[in-house]
Amino acid sequence: MRAELQAQGHAVGRWCMRRVLKAHGLRAQQPRSFVPRTTDSDPAVRAVPNRLLDPPAPNAPN
Repeated sequence: MRAELQAQGHAVGRWCMRRVLKAHGLRAQQPRSFVPRTTDSDPAVRAVPNRLLDPPAPNAPN
C-alpha cells in the first residue's frame, strides 16, 4: 500500500502508514511463519528401534 501511494506521488512513511491504519481499525496482513514439521505425532510409527529397552546379548568377550 505504501509503495502504491508513493508511486502516485504521496510522501508516506511506514510509521505514518501504520498510524493511519490503526486510526481506522485496520491491520496489515502478515504472512504465516514457516514452521517445519519434524516429528510424527503417531506413536505407532517407529523410525528407529529402541535399543535401550532390548539390548542385544553379547556373543563374545570384548
